[in-house]
Amino acid sequence: MKKLLTFSAALIGLAMGSCSDDAKYDLGNVSGEGRVMIRTSLNADVAKSRAITPVDELAKDAMIWISNEKGLVRRFDASNPLPTGGVTLLAGNYTAEVWAGDSVPASFDTRWFKGMEKFTVVSGSVSQVTVVAAIANVVTSVVADKGAKDVLSDITMTIGHKTGSLEFTPELIENNAKGYFMMPSIDKNLAWTLKGTLSTGEEFTKTGTIENARPKTEYILTVKHDGGVTSPVGGAFITVEIQEATIVEDEFTINAAPAISGIGFDLSQPVIAEPGKFAKKSLWVAATSFLKRAEVRCDAFTALLGIGGNDFEIFGMEPSVESAVNAAGIHWTYTTHDDTRFSELKLTFDKELLNNLPSGEHQVSVTITDEADKTATATMTLMVSDALVMTDQVDALAPTTWATKATLTGTVMKDGATGLGIQYRKQGTQQWTQVAADEATSRAAANSKYIVTLTGLEPGATYEYQSYCDDFTSSVTCTFTTESATQLPNSGFEEWGSDGGVVIPAASTADQFWDSGNHGAYKAGKAVLTERDGSIRHSGSYSARLTSKYANLFGIGKFAAGNIFIGKYLETDGMDGVLGWGRDFQSRPRALRVWAKYTPQTINRVQSNPRNLKEGDSDQGIIYIAILNGNNKSDSKYGTQWPCVIRTKSTQLFSKDDPNVIAYGEKLFTEATGGDSLVEFEIPIEYYDTNTKAVKVICVASASVGGDYFTGGEGSQLYIDDFELIY
Repeated sequence: MKKLLTFSAALIGLAMGSCSDDAKYDLGNVSGEGRVMIRTSLNADVAKSRAITPVDELAKDAMIWISNEKGLVRRFDASNPLPTGGVTLLAGNYTAEVWAGDSVPASFDTRWFKGMEKFTVVSGSVSQVTVVAAIANVVTSVVADKGAKDVLSDITMTIGHKTGSLEFTPELIENNAKGYFMMPSIDKNLAWTLKGTLSTGEEFTKTGTIENARPKTEYILTVKHDGGVTSPVGGAFITVEIQEATIVEDEFTINAAPAISGIGFDLSQPVIAEPGKFAKKSLWVAATSFLKRAEVRCDAFTALLGIGGNDFEIFGMEPSVESAVNAAGIHWTYTTHDDTRFSELKLTFDKELLNNLPSGEHQVSVTITDEADKTATATMTLMVSDALVMTDQVDALAPTTWATKATLTGTVMKDGATGLGIQYRKQGTQQWTQVAADEATSRAAANSKYIVTLTGLEPGATYEYQSYCDDFTSSVTCTFTTESATQLPNSGFEEWGSDGGVVIPAASTADQFWDSGNHGAYKAGKAVLTERDGSIRHSGSYSARLTSKYANLFGIGKFAAGNIFIGKYLETDGMDGVLGWGRDFQSRPRALRVWAKYTPQTINRVQSNPRNLKEGDSDQGIIYIAILNGNNKSDSKYGTQWPCVIRTKSTQLFSKDDPNVIAYGEKLFTEATGGDSLVEFEIPIEYYDTNTKAVKVICVASASVGGDYFTGGEGSQLYIDDFELIY
């Protein structure tokens, strides 16, 4: 029977943003958007060993990618979980892909699951998609029947392929252990070797092969003896029968915790009003199970509700308590869906109740528990104030805070406030600097926001700020911290070392930030493409000299561009390289200043020609930098360990238009720089997305821009020194 391990997103979108209090669902406030609810399932065999990773843990650590024809759009994992309320996407066609477990060559305790499903998002609608991730391993088990055990002791079975093997010991065989294999592209067969000791004391060995072993299939190897021969030659009658079996699946369900949101307002921000001017407020709860408890608490309830306390629980309350709570102005609607077990709760606080709150800050906490014992808690903050303006706290990770500038907001509390602005000072100083609100947002209607942009700030500094208007300054002081003006390690290329005879741009592999194609060139004839140079430099003792060459080994070779990049050379695949590009980086510079000297040669090697480079043309060099978000691109072997994995064999390359790129800048050298010295260049960095923080950085320099396609001129040289990020 087919059973599933499931962890689910909620049935519907949560009401937020532009949604009114009377609306049921929020489908996004941008025309052309829709929402998709993703349910992920793992089809998993029953674990016989306690050592194996439980299926529920695999589900919790599953990685989910959503992509379209342009590439990766969203990525979710344990640190960035799939939103319970679903994912808002632009209308169009998408693919959802799920990975869980670990893809290792052979293991008794690690399994690997993969699944993919195509879906369509329709503007203004909510759709649901189920992605079933089936086991991707070849599974094996070993059984020894009584006849075999009578003539053969210490039975072991070794099973494996060219990149990994497992030994089934007598204990593992007795405990019905399973082996999990990922088949390499170079080997489709599983070889097995049976060993044991005959009753005469002689060693017994028998070998065989499982031809074309298939994923999602279990192969049961049964060691047999017919029992009719007990002489020393009885071993000749020991056989191994191989059975293909359907993987038995078990059912586990892991539900996401309930999601709580404000309808028509952001629950993370306080609701502020003058006395007597509150409108009703509602909360929306979406859950993947039926609810069993909904607790509501506020210190002000003791005086306002008349129920002898400051809290109540919706599903277990006495009728008299429910009547009193309703009469005071709190109501709810609970809806269940029997087919899916999803449920929804709308909790409304009437304006009459809210306008009875005394001046000050009041917190209404809501704790929801579903039948799967998943719990969620949210707090609605209500502020009753006579202040003219209120200072808004900027989030610590707000993308509007840069290294030298920050955008802040204030809230207008009363109609007619004029002279809106924000005053700020560096923490630890006394003098305030006032900055007037941006004219376009300097509205004076109550509950409106106004915007102030501060410039000329110090990187990595903490500032205090307050909202003000004519004749009033808020007593609330908030803080923000600017981004650091981070520089790239070894940006002067002074540190050089060796990795197994290969020249690397680092003192050692332990602190390596940059790498180059030297590893592949070394294997293809011990060529050195990238190395230090002391003759041409801007400062310090060295620059980096990048030279394009034709690397040749035993008459087989390829053109290789002199290059350097942030990341690591991962491996050589035949005559091609596999590179992991990018490192951690949490700053957003506006430009990259470099010192460079370029001397091109005539292009004499052309394998492919995406840049319209022709043999006989002058070669071109390039330096480029990209700032990336946290959505690393996936690779079949290295997963999402690197922001971008480059495979020159398959032309799996970097593109500045990749969805995870938030900023990009480049300098293309179309001719020689001239002179004998390095020349200063400033490369502007253009931000495609200013609403996302930086997570990774990629920087590449190459003496031949067509090097990724094995095109360029032998001997082209690019000297680089003193990379400096400008903020």
